[in-house]
Parts: sequence; C-alpha cells; structure tokens
Amino acid sequence: MKITLRDLLWLCVVAALVFALWREKRHSQMLATEVRYHTSAIPPVAFVETPLGDAMHFLSVKHGMTIDMDWPSLAKVGIKPDYKVTQNLADGSLTWAMERIFHNYEVEVKTVGPNSIRVSGRPEVAAKVQK
Repeated sequence: MKITLRDLLWLCVVAALVFALWREKRHSQMLATEVRYHTSAIPPVAFVETPLGDAMHFLSVKHGMTIDMDWPSLAKVGIKPDYKVTQNLADGSLTWAMERIFHNYEVEVKTVGPNSIRVSGRPEVAAKVQK
C-alpha cells in the first residue's frame, strides 16, 4: 500500500474537521453554562453567619453548578473559607448572589467548564495587596 500526498491531505482535512466540531461543542457547552449562571433561579435564601464554604456549597447544589473556589488567590484579597456570610438573597439568580456576597471584594467569577464556574481573587488586586 502506497500513501500519497493526496491521502495525507485528506487525513489532515478530516482531522481538522473533527477538531473543529469538538471545539464547537465545547464552546457551546461553555456558553450554555454562562447562560445558566446568569439566569438560574432558586427561591429566596438567607445566610446568617454562614461560613463562605458552606454557602458556596449550598448555592452549588441548588443551582446545579460546580462552584470551584480558588482559596489561595482569594486569601490574597482577604477572603478565607471561614469568612462569615450574612446575606438575604431575595433574587434567586446565581449572578446576583455572587455579586451580593462578594460586593466588598475584588473577585473574578468565570466559566471554566460545562456546569462549572471558578471564583478567584483578581490577580492585579492580589499583586497590589502583597506589595
């Protein structure tokens, strides 16, 4: 069996097509996660002196999304797992809940995978705090 240049070209085209389809599917999943993050709703909830880790776990379960907390970067901006949260979250969206809980801190919430978001301290703020 002899492999020609044309065969290699076809192989490259097929590989590129498979890669493009895989990437498009992953991008669609990320967009769906962002939509869920911005529009998911639960009944009103109130946290009273609740540790931040427990509050994030509760929101994660109720919204059906994984909330990954980057504790080392959050510690650099002054947030620790035992930070006590007292918030009345009347609007049930996850976006609004995150804004209310972290309104005094410089944090970044971003989509990292299907049904997964990451909360971390903003790198530029952490660098200023360390100086």
